[in-house]
Amino acid sequence: MVPALDVMLLRIRAKALQGDQKVIRSLIEQFGSSALEHALVRRGAKHP
Repeated sequence: MVPALDVMLLRIRAKALQGDQKVIRSLIEQFGSSALEHALVRRGAKHP
């Protein structure tokens, strides 16, 4: 079973990787570009 937060983050990650500009802009505003990049790469390594 996958925690709900992980599912939500995976969906957001998928939208960002598909080029959803609204999601990308929102994430950068919330977390900054370097923190966002690190988090997405780290999550991707855990859940291919």
